[in-house]
Amino acid sequence: MRKIKKYIIYMLNLSLLLLSLSACSTEKVTVNVKPEKFEALNSGTITENQKYILDWDDTQKCILLKNKETSHIWSTLPYSFFLQNDTNINLSSPIFINYYNPNDGSLMTAKAFADCIESGNLSVTEDNGTIRMEFYFDDAEILVPLVISLNDNCLQVTVRADEIKESGKTQLIDISVLPYFCSTVNSADRSSYLFVPVGSGALMYTDEDVQEFSRSYSGEVYGEDAARYLLDDTANEEPIRLPIFGVKANDNAMLAIIENGAESAIINADAGNSRNGYSTAYATFTVRGHDETEVKRTDYSDALIYAAEINKKAVYSVCYYPLSGESADYNGMAALYKDYLTKKGSLIDSDAEQSAYQLKFLGGSLVNDVILGVPNTRMQSATTFSEAQDIIKELYEETDAKPEVLLKGFAEDGLDIGRIAGGFGFSSVLGGKKGYLALNEYSEENGISLFAEYDLIHFNNSSDGFSTIFDTALTAGKQLAAFFPLKKNIRYADENYSKVRLLQRSVLPNAIEKLVNKADYVSGISLTALGSIAYSDYSEQTYYAKGGTEKQVSNLLKVVKENGHRINIGKANGYAAGIADSISDVPLTNGGYFGLDESVPFYQMVFHGFSTLYSTSLNLSADWCGELLYAVESGVSPSFTVTANESKALADTLSNEYYGSVYSGIKADIISAIKSTSDYFELVGDRNIVSHKILDSGAAVTQFSGGITVITNHSENDVEINGTKLQANSFSYTSGGVTKTCNLTGGGQ
Repeated sequence: MRKIKKYIIYMLNLSLLLLSLSACSTEKVTVNVKPEKFEALNSGTITENQKYILDWDDTQKCILLKNKETSHIWSTLPYSFFLQNDTNINLSSPIFINYYNPNDGSLMTAKAFADCIESGNLSVTEDNGTIRMEFYFDDAEILVPLVISLNDNCLQVTVRADEIKESGKTQLIDISVLPYFCSTVNSADRSSYLFVPVGSGALMYTDEDVQEFSRSYSGEVYGEDAARYLLDDTANEEPIRLPIFGVKANDNAMLAIIENGAESAIINADAGNSRNGYSTAYATFTVRGHDETEVKRTDYSDALIYAAEINKKAVYSVCYYPLSGESADYNGMAALYKDYLTKKGSLIDSDAEQSAYQLKFLGGSLVNDVILGVPNTRMQSATTFSEAQDIIKELYEETDAKPEVLLKGFAEDGLDIGRIAGGFGFSSVLGGKKGYLALNEYSEENGISLFAEYDLIHFNNSSDGFSTIFDTALTAGKQLAAFFPLKKNIRYADENYSKVRLLQRSVLPNAIEKLVNKADYVSGISLTALGSIAYSDYSEQTYYAKGGTEKQVSNLLKVVKENGHRINIGKANGYAAGIADSISDVPLTNGGYFGLDESVPFYQMVFHGFSTLYSTSLNLSADWCGELLYAVESGVSPSFTVTANESKALADTLSNEYYGSVYSGIKADIISAIKSTSDYFELVGDRNIVSHKILDSGAAVTQFSGGITVITNHSENDVEINGTKLQANSFSYTSGGVTKTCNLTGGGQ
């Protein structure tokens, strides 16, 4: 019955679309959205509380936030520039916008100073301590309101989508809010930096480049929209998993938290800009999503398709928290954000104990075969449940350290994309339900956490009530979000395989309900796809431009927990990491992009001690020892991807994880790594990170609660720190007045 109803709705929508197209004329109808009158607000104090004073300056059209304790002033126009009583097209603009002209296909940028303020197209009013600014962009014929209010500990700026007005001449694409409020004067002595949450976390120093080019970074919060057609993907980028950014300006700092609309946000950072002398970080909100389409041109470029509508229910807001004194650095930012999440109820302290290491077992994949001359597919085993248990036993006996265990590809479809959740059951070839229950019993007897992974987002097969036609999400161009997987060698669509579809977001609750019912006997459930991938769905306005992801996924994960399951998330986005009992594939570095100067373990500083943390798989890394040292630095237990059997048939599958995972070939290195670090990880597993510091020598010092300190030497030279000599690729840790040193060798070197 549900399918019939959905089919009727589908046909009605198609009919309405055809009618609307037939009714279109060549003339575009526009409405006048320009205000009849623009209001002015006199300069002076607008409001204040125990900590801050909020002022408005009408001459330079800017907001000033004064810290009563330190007298430091943050301003939408950088304060040192404000004192010069000068103007600049970028610095003097409280917002930037991008808009699209459908008549000629052009994408234009407009900045508030040149396009609104100079021409008098700005209204500023005050109501009960709240400032409202309305920017009218004349050429675009777009009105954008900005509401600024002072809270107890922060300044909040808000844009409500239902208050945005478009004449119809152009289409608003995105809004950059207060692009220079979180900024600092460039400095060569590295006393100032920008913070961006790329991977584990990154610092961008504000020194000016000798070539007079700024170093910039821009990334979507929670990663690129998975419902966007990807023509190619030549990079292996670390995404942004936390909706925050910040700046350290000598003895002062500021952390910005994107409170609403984070899913639709882009974080931008511009460091060492010699043209205006400032470094800045800011948020851009995508109000109208887009899709890409391949077009035949001589330059093989692609075209963008923008959504016809915006989500009028969306609210976008950023809160800016000033920091000073000893808190004015990334340590203070991490402490503030952790406290923020705790008070919000988004950071739940799990009672799970972190193990000294994690084993990820790969079950198998579907491979092509010929049976009696008839082409067919069969499950090719890489690891059965009983084989996994044998490996766990052997490593436990060899190292006297128990692992956490994650089962990947043990579902009926293996590691392949097929049915939702791989059919919800376990493959009989790998041991089936009986094999899982035997492994689970062994795990419970030995205090081992066991998780089985399910993919509730990707599918290419109709089953269990989910249809590839009616239950697939829609792109911004109202096409089915169904894409061919990318070829391994040239990263281009491989049409030899079935298209991978994204489940319609309104159907995700049904998938969760089926999972908790059909997998009620599974103690630990891994939902990596659900907790690490954000995507749009233009079948429902709420989900435009990835909207509502945080709230929806958080609620779904809580349903799983309420049904008695522990949760693991790989590469967890912030909203999922705060709920998970276990986080695997924790980012250890910032990804090494141009312009990012330092990696810092900010992600770990927030979640360590609340969830159990495990690294990316060391045996799949090009630098085993280097990755392990970063794991030691931030208290993230090492992880290993393991298979019991080697099969040439598995080499032809889409899963590249099989490479380098055969247990017999990596056993000695795994044992060596565990023996070198297990005592340390069992010591710091449930501790909070108190502070972190990067030393000039290339070493780093991390302090954990309980008085535990670890020093890691990432340099190529021997160093001596606090009387302790450390060789390259080594670490030392101190607990209870006793210091131990460990040199890391082997591990795929």
